[in-house]
Amino acid sequence: MNEYLPNSFLLGVHLTISTHSGQQVVYSYPPTTVACASSVSNKFKIDKTNNNKHKDGELRLHTSHEDTETSSSSSSSWSSGLSDSELSTDEADESSSSTSDETTSSMSFHERMGTEQLLDLFKGEQNDDLKVSAESQMNDLFFTKENYQDIDKIFGFNSEFVAEFCTPDRDLCNTKFEFTIDEFCFLGFPIHNDSNGKWRKSKHRKHSSRKSASISHSKRRKSMATLSVHSSNSKVVDSDTLSTKKTNSNSNNEKKSENNIEFTNDDDDDVNDLGKYMNMFHVCFIMNPPLIEYNNRVDDMYQHVVVKLALLLRYIQSKTSFVSNECSIILKEREMITKHSHVYKELKTPCEKGKYMYERILSKSSLARALTKCVDQLHKNEIASIKIEDKMISLQIPIQNEFSSLPDHRLIEILPHSYLTSIVNKKFIERASVAYNSKGNKFRTSQLSENISNNDSVLRNSTDIRYMRQGEGIEDDDDILDYTLLLLDDPNVILKNLESMTMDNSLSNNNDVGDVNSIILRQLIKEIQPTVQLRYYHYIITDILQIEGSNITYDILRSFALHLIYWRHARIIIPISSKYKYAVSPLLTLTSSFLDDIKTFKEKFPSLPSLNYSLSKLSEPDIVETTRNPKASNLSKTIGNKELKNISARPFGSIIPSKEHKGIYLGALSWLIKHGYVYQLLTFVYIRVDKKIKMHVEEDLEKEGFRIKNKDKGFSRNKRNTQDLSLNSLTKQLNGEVNEVESSKRENKTDALGMDNLIPDPLNGNNIMSSNNSSNEEVLNFEFDDPEMQQDFTIILEPERATALEKRWLYKSIADQPADLQLLFKKLLKYFNGNTPLELVMLKENVSRHEIKRLFHALDKYLSWIHYVVLLTSIALLQFIAIAFFTRGFLLSRHVLNDISIPFNETYRPYEAQFEKAVVLIVDALRFDFVIPVESDTSNQYYHNNFPVLYDRFIGSNKGTSSDSSILLKFIADPPTTTLQRLKGLTTGSLPTFIDAGSNFNGNVIEEDNLIKQFYENGKEVLFVGDDTWDALFHPFLSNNSEPFESLNVWDLDTVDNGVINFFDKNLINKNENSLNWDILIGHMLGVDHVGHKYGPNHFTMKDKQIQINAFINDIINSLDDDTLLVVMGDHGMDHTGNHGGDSIDELESTLFLYSKKANAFSSDIKTSNYNITNMGKSYKQVNQVDLVPTLSYLLGTPIPFNSLGWPIEEIFTTELGKRSMMRATLKQLDTYKVKMNIDLEDGFEFDGSKEHTTEMILNNAYLSGDFKLAEKYQSKFLEICKNLWARFDYHSIATGVVLMTTSTIILISIAKVIPSIVIDQMVPEFTPWIIMMTLISTACFHGIYYVYHQPPFLNSILWSTLFGAAIGIIIGCCIPIFDRYSLGWIFIRFFQDLIADYWTCIGTLIVVLHALLFTSNSFTIWEDKIVSYLLTTFGMLTFYEFVFLPKRQSTTALLTAKISENEGTTSGVSPSIANSNSLPLSRFARLLGGYHSLVLLLCTRLASMITICRGEQGEYCTPTFTNSTNYSNWCMILCFLIIFLIPACIKGYYNLTSSYQAAAPIWIDIFLKGILFINFIYWGLTTMENTVSDLDYHFTLIKFTIARIIAGFTLIAVNAGWLIGPLCIKLNVHNTDVKSHQATILGYTNIYGSEYFLLVINTLMAIMLYNKPLAQISIFLMCNQLLSILEIIDLLKLKENIIGPIIMGLLSYQQFFSTGHQATIPSVQWDVGFILTDTITFPFTHIAILLNTFGPHILVALSIALLTLWKQPPDVLKPQTLLGRIVSNSGILLVYHTILCLSSFIWVTHFLRHLMVWKIFCPRFLFAALSLIVTQVVVTFGTVAFASSRLITHINDIFWG
Repeated sequence: MNEYLPNSFLLGVHLTISTHSGQQVVYSYPPTTVACASSVSNKFKIDKTNNNKHKDGELRLHTSHEDTETSSSSSSSWSSGLSDSELSTDEADESSSSTSDETTSSMSFHERMGTEQLLDLFKGEQNDDLKVSAESQMNDLFFTKENYQDIDKIFGFNSEFVAEFCTPDRDLCNTKFEFTIDEFCFLGFPIHNDSNGKWRKSKHRKHSSRKSASISHSKRRKSMATLSVHSSNSKVVDSDTLSTKKTNSNSNNEKKSENNIEFTNDDDDDVNDLGKYMNMFHVCFIMNPPLIEYNNRVDDMYQHVVVKLALLLRYIQSKTSFVSNECSIILKEREMITKHSHVYKELKTPCEKGKYMYERILSKSSLARALTKCVDQLHKNEIASIKIEDKMISLQIPIQNEFSSLPDHRLIEILPHSYLTSIVNKKFIERASVAYNSKGNKFRTSQLSENISNNDSVLRNSTDIRYMRQGEGIEDDDDILDYTLLLLDDPNVILKNLESMTMDNSLSNNNDVGDVNSIILRQLIKEIQPTVQLRYYHYIITDILQIEGSNITYDILRSFALHLIYWRHARIIIPISSKYKYAVSPLLTLTSSFLDDIKTFKEKFPSLPSLNYSLSKLSEPDIVETTRNPKASNLSKTIGNKELKNISARPFGSIIPSKEHKGIYLGALSWLIKHGYVYQLLTFVYIRVDKKIKMHVEEDLEKEGFRIKNKDKGFSRNKRNTQDLSLNSLTKQLNGEVNEVESSKRENKTDALGMDNLIPDPLNGNNIMSSNNSSNEEVLNFEFDDPEMQQDFTIILEPERATALEKRWLYKSIADQPADLQLLFKKLLKYFNGNTPLELVMLKENVSRHEIKRLFHALDKYLSWIHYVVLLTSIALLQFIAIAFFTRGFLLSRHVLNDISIPFNETYRPYEAQFEKAVVLIVDALRFDFVIPVESDTSNQYYHNNFPVLYDRFIGSNKGTSSDSSILLKFIADPPTTTLQRLKGLTTGSLPTFIDAGSNFNGNVIEEDNLIKQFYENGKEVLFVGDDTWDALFHPFLSNNSEPFESLNVWDLDTVDNGVINFFDKNLINKNENSLNWDILIGHMLGVDHVGHKYGPNHFTMKDKQIQINAFINDIINSLDDDTLLVVMGDHGMDHTGNHGGDSIDELESTLFLYSKKANAFSSDIKTSNYNITNMGKSYKQVNQVDLVPTLSYLLGTPIPFNSLGWPIEEIFTTELGKRSMMRATLKQLDTYKVKMNIDLEDGFEFDGSKEHTTEMILNNAYLSGDFKLAEKYQSKFLEICKNLWARFDYHSIATGVVLMTTSTIILISIAKVIPSIVIDQMVPEFTPWIIMMTLISTACFHGIYYVYHQPPFLNSILWSTLFGAAIGIIIGCCIPIFDRYSLGWIFIRFFQDLIADYWTCIGTLIVVLHALLFTSNSFTIWEDKIVSYLLTTFGMLTFYEFVFLPKRQSTTALLTAKISENEGTTSGVSPSIANSNSLPLSRFARLLGGYHSLVLLLCTRLASMITICRGEQGEYCTPTFTNSTNYSNWCMILCFLIIFLIPACIKGYYNLTSSYQAAAPIWIDIFLKGILFINFIYWGLTTMENTVSDLDYHFTLIKFTIARIIAGFTLIAVNAGWLIGPLCIKLNVHNTDVKSHQATILGYTNIYGSEYFLLVINTLMAIMLYNKPLAQISIFLMCNQLLSILEIIDLLKLKENIIGPIIMGLLSYQQFFSTGHQATIPSVQWDVGFILTDTITFPFTHIAILLNTFGPHILVALSIALLTLWKQPPDVLKPQTLLGRIVSNSGILLVYHTILCLSSFIWVTHFLRHLMVWKIFCPRFLFAALSLIVTQVVVTFGTVAFASSRLITHINDIFWG
């Protein structure tokens, strides 16, 4: 449970008793109001948390000593001085068998040493002194006129009322009492006697009964009134002395009489009568904790104060009637004062009388003083020490200021100067309590505080202290003497508190012992240092007591240490050292106390830097040069539960300038630890046994006879073999219970762990791990009997309790190490449990840091792929942050105002409605040339002249052939031309920005003012049917009877349109009594748009859809009445492919049609001759889509939406008055918007070529003259200025993104190329801790800086400041290990040297530079697809030239794949000459083969480049081949059928080159691949039938979904799961050379890595094929051949470590991106494939489909990049770690290539910010470059390196060399 801060919500206390005559409140404190008591509590809380300092300015820290969950009886025993039986409740009394005759006990030595001026109690202070003390505590606080409350009131309640509810029945007594009234909690432990009048039940004593002795009443009262309070500013007074002290003779008679009141015999009789009749007393505390902290505050108060005090009072009441006597004294004193005191009567005010009354009561009653001081001390969070009779009790609420883990600041208030530590002080006191409890009757828990602190028991009870150290519940060897004490006060302050203490008979039963303890404690406090272990100080006790060679000195030392901890004078720490590492505490809060501490620190350490600078130095990371041992280990080290190597903090000694400064720096360190500013980083170690160790142990057991091989099974083991022993029997054998042979071999004694019989003796040379029977057999297939053995690793949490088999594992890991390391490992093994700090182990075992470091380095773990993953992930995160910053600054966003236009009313209505109702029909993607007549020579039969209704009505209306009215205009959309953004523009009149296009699938309710909202606000019923985007945007304003339909399934052509038609038919066309009521009827049809996406406009389905909608509009027109307006419009157009989203003419041009049946509803000046339809309407009159908003507002009589920037269409006005009124209303709305947006139009505002016109002048002229054209020009200019304002980019964010991306590029180049991969392999473990540490630190710093200072200002949010800090931390974390080894100059020199290192490196560099420079021109960017194909073709030509015309060249690169040894590859069975042929010039066959692969690469590249989709900017120079007609043509489907056989055949041919078509290869290639390709062909064949057969009646939707899901499940899950099993493509071929001899060859050995890895590539290939259209599948087939040819070329030219390989692979991915039907434009995204698996947008299936379609080539290349290293790589040449390092290096070069392209797009799109083509060309290219980088990063990091390469290399290495 969470421990909270000390109770600062204690209000007061009252004592209630019950007698035969009733109940009454005897005493209450304080006599004040709730507000005053609360303010006192809060005051002390503030003082403690912010200014809790002593005279020397140091903070006094407190340590809780009780677990809040311990029982009340045990917790109360801590300092009460009572036995368990004496403090037990009644229930416990019945069963308790413990006895105790002690009725007196001397004061606890702990409590005496911690109590200031305690001895004043026995010195007999004057009564006046007491009054002064009381006044100093009470007068100013409680006895003012404003705060004082009548003594008969308790916080506003009558005392009689309080007494009534605080006096429960007997059955409810002797247990917890908790009563709440309003915000008050009355908390107590009422004590009631039993039916016999006994307060405690009597017990049988085993020893002699207590000696009866008659104690006089006066002595009893004298002993009852002893009070001790731990306070530095209060006196402790003997009440008896005060009550009998004579006053001065100079005092007046009244004072004499009142100060010398003596109780007569009658008084004594009254006292005895009260003791006889009192049957219950209740000390009840009043609290007002807040609700959220109620339970914890009440529990703490009850456990630590209420129960302990109540049980103590019950015990003393049962012995001496103390409580009843004290109650009699208080009551008698109150009666005496009120009836007989003349001073009291002469006092005028109630507060003066109350003050006098309390002074008198406190002078007489020790119980009243005890309760008063208890409340006062607890208010201050101090320890209240009370001694009553011979019993001592200490009451405190432990202050929670030490934490072993980070607390939740939302639930726990963290005190300033709290500290974080793994050495929790309270555990030592708790363990001591457990130890004494475990001893039973002999050593009771009640004796604990006496044995720890009593001054006369330290010497006599040394064995008890020793038992405490060794008792149950205490960890072995966890001795307090191994630590040291850090004094929390200045030693002089602690010693000053001891000055008034003397060891006389009043305090101790033995004066000599008390003096000795005082001397020892004083000397210990003087000499103790935080750098020295406690056990060192035993000489102090030895010298004083003259004891030699005895453990008693250590036991006494433990007692004093516990004393100082308990009394909050010190806390336990590991001795500080300059070699240890310390970090700034995360609990540190920079509050006002920090400024005070800066001054204090400077005063204490004037020669040191300031406090904040010292903390910053501690925060600096450590740069450690590490060396790696190639041997494997099973040890994993952690630092404070984290990794040990490369500890994040610096050793403290690194900041000490010289040895002379060491002392003062360590002193400053102790001050920082004391005040909670820093904490020590501790190292914890646990043991992890990997699978390899288990296998070796298993083999040893077999060789020793524990496991019997099944010879009939060859290498494999039979689990059912009856001779094989189970794990249990094996364990018995190893422990000597079964195997007699083994037990006879081991005659040595066992150690403490029982493992000597298993531990090799390095000194004697005995090593039982080695087998006596040598065998050359290698186990290739190994199975374990124990399921645990199948795990990759096992963590042994308790090595000292390891099983026999685990012991084998442990010592197998150390068997090959030197003898001294084996002994050290054996010595320290028990501490490798993850719980014992290594720093403490070194002190316990006297082991040096050098020895520990040497052991860990010898046992260093070999696996480092996780470090590679962390490194690549960090760089990926850095690049993602760079992209986020750049995108944030570049992609525009506009400020949206949520203001609503002023509604019309009777006094303000600038224009009247022209129509009562309106029907609005949106035909999605209704391009303008679809609705006008097109000449036959230029028309297309599928989408021209099929939609005549709009133009025919327009012509008829305006030529007078019909009586209706209509307007037909070209409707110009604003980019981006996506549906959601167009709907926003059509309804709000504003201009969505480019970034809004990303939310096309994520519409939310529009908050800004819009037409639909205005209709709703004006009481119009809006009924909608169609595209559910409307429901997402306008749901609150639409009728509940609306019917939205799923909109994004582009495969569904009819559902939405049929739904709209049926809905209109019911509610408009065939309207009847069941039809719905509406004012605005809106329909949105999607058929035309979906046909375009699915088939393109050039398809017969488009004609059918246009004809259907044409007829539907005719029906609507025929059903309209004269008061209804018809609006038909499109939201955007479509390009030649049927897509949209960009800004081409075809995408921007849409249609607007307004119609009314009444004549002259619109302007009569419309002349059809002005509406030219020639050349497909290029000169036709056009209006902006934003103009629709004010137009409909005028026609329907609603206010113009507030954010509208449009202008009403001139053709709608029938009168000049209406035109002028609408003009003025629109100008007023624009001006209101301008003022609200704070748009300044004055500066540089040009109008008609002159800047002399001001906004005011233009507005005035328009208003006065009514010039509609002038006002329209003003609106046009205003709209242009608004567009420019929204085009203001965030250059700070853009620059940040560019700098971060540039930095990531430099880091990637350094890691991937500049620094050799073999060195990176050694460095990579250093990157992980540095990156993690620096990222956390930097993130916290920038987060804090922004949170406090809001700097840097361009970040403008916590999120961006956190991302920026993380990016900086990653950069620093990557740079530290690099610059630790290399200088910046060396890196640059090496970089430029590598650029010109050899021929192919120069070629690769040139290709990257040329590709990056494409973005410098819009022309190059447009034709990137052709340029990329040209560059790839160039590489093919260069390689062909290399193979054909340069046969003598030995190598074209400076660095070979590996150093070739004489025996390289001979284990595969080939001859040495063939195996070593790589070191010779290429053979003729190799040159022929290389030439062939070059030609294949050239041919496939050329064929793939013929598959293209053209951009609109390419115009007539590009003829698209990737169209629907070609995709679903017969010849294309024939090719798709052929690739079912061609792809497997080609892959099989490449496998046969290395004899790798073995084992798993035929299964994967001939069965899996062919099968999936065939099923895939069926799917696309059905799709082709749907697209080409016009009269097809049957729909294949269900069949296609079934096929697609089968393919997806098999390719994405099943085959990858199968690949994880580890399919090998090798075969053991045995040849019989003669009768007696056999020769074996492993077929496929030379390509064992590459052949298995390519199976994973095949899995991905099968998955990608489904989501690509037929022509794209043909292109992917060509890509497969290109990829394999490149691998062969790279291998033949020995370019596996050259940058040309990854660069060409990256170039291949871009070339295939273009040839699979994509361009770097938004319309080219093939959204329709997102519905292959589902008919609706479903995460993640829709997203995966689009991702695999768009970035399939990039995914294939990113996954195949490892093949540059693994292809034709035998397992006997390179070590596994070297292979992994080279894979990471090649992957890094690929990432560099993508990063440079992304960075180039960043730079040039920024350069062309104001370019005309920025949004059409450069921005989409930047988005594509960023997404390509993200996809490649993710696949490379988590797919290639983490998932595939590491598993494959480990798998094969385990088989051959494990």
